[in-house]
Amino acid sequence: MSKKKKAQSKKPKSDSDDKSKQKKTQSKDSENEDSYNLTDENYKKEVDAVLAELQAEAESKKSEEDMGDYTFTEKQEDLQTNEEQINLEYNKLTDEEERIKIKSNMAKAHAYLKAMGIEDLEIDSRKNIIIVPFEYEDLQFLSHIIVGGDWYIVKASILELESIPKQLSAQIFFELLKANFILNNVVYSIDPEAKSIWTEADIPADLDFEHFKLQYLSIVFAIDFFIKNIAKQLVPSSKIQSTFRPGKDDHQLYI
Repeated sequence: MSKKKKAQSKKPKSDSDDKSKQKKTQSKDSENEDSYNLTDENYKKEVDAVLAELQAEAESKKSEEDMGDYTFTEKQEDLQTNEEQINLEYNKLTDEEERIKIKSNMAKAHAYLKAMGIEDLEIDSRKNIIIVPFEYEDLQFLSHIIVGGDWYIVKASILELESIPKQLSAQIFFELLKANFILNNVVYSIDPEAKSIWTEADIPADLDFEHFKLQYLSIVFAIDFFIKNIAKQLVPSSKIQSTFRPGKDDHQLYI
């Protein structure tokens, strides 16, 4: 009788217990996964989906030019993400909806860069950044895109301050402030640790390809202007060096 009573008093397993156990399992699994592994089929599908969307837009534009306002191309659905594949470790406080947006924006930016012919890049899934070396003449400049839910923050290191004489700093800073005032869509800055001079661009994540490309290439213009109009006049040529050096620790990156 005692065994029977004990069996009857056993608490039945509830749905909430199953969900709790499932969440713990998913959380444990997510710690071991790389959501931006370029060989991951789901991530590759997202990148391919954006590239297909760009191709469809190009075909639609050509169709409209050929047929007037009439087009056979239907409007494509917004890029969707699989919630079960989300694994963002960098910002633990980000809610699930924001994580889904960031994952989608990462795939979108990756596809846009590929459409621009940029293949030499590295994706850091823990920090939600894309590292891209900018090539200019015989130099390579360190740059990275910080991917958020609503914005892409693009930063490029164009001159390490330790490489120039301190007596030149004030004049260089003065020229940077003038350039910020004169130039459109160009921003120069210095990180709080005073390690480097940077150029940066804040790009809304919902921009289409052409506007993304325009904003992104403002970084290239900023580098070109700095080298030709500021550095070559004030900085000894031997001090104008690449800021991207393969193998160097990523502490160069300012996030």
